[in-house]
Amino acid sequence: MQINIGDYNKRKHSKYKALTVQQPWADKIMSGAKSIEVRSKNTNHRGQLIITSSKVPITNRSGITVCEVDLYDVKPIKDLTETELYKTGIPISKWGELNGYGWFLRTPKRLLPMEIKTYPAGIWNLAVYDELIRNEDFLREWKYERKYPTWHIAAVVIAFWAAVFAGIYLLL
Repeated sequence: MQINIGDYNKRKHSKYKALTVQQPWADKIMSGAKSIEVRSKNTNHRGQLIITSSKVPITNRSGITVCEVDLYDVKPIKDLTETELYKTGIPISKWGELNGYGWFLRTPKRLLPMEIKTYPAGIWNLAVYDELIRNEDFLREWKYERKYPTWHIAAVVIAFWAAVFAGIYLLL
């Protein structure tokens, strides 16, 4: 649960730097499909950053914590290479209209979807109960389901055919 920053208590809560991004871009950052976020302003912040999704547009993944990333570099848009422009996720036809800065993100880690109450522009402070944002059992299960979605099905099919062939062998 998000805590009012004025009620932050170092012993009970954890404080993170956060950035609100519209959907579907927040989920693309989480999946690694988007590794450069385009912003109008530069930032001196480097390091851990929690990506939250904005309330608009309204989807089933709006207004929640999405992932944790490492913000490791910032460059003016005019200095980005073509390869880096592709990593923004912005269509080629709109590259000429871009201005501002490219915020370089890496190592996205999925977080528990927690409802967010505030959506300040730019980087802001997010205070939460730490165990609510990182539930290792949930994250491990999610990673297993996404990484190996058909593994258990294959095991069942192999076991079935092994049993069929064993039955045929016993009949002979």
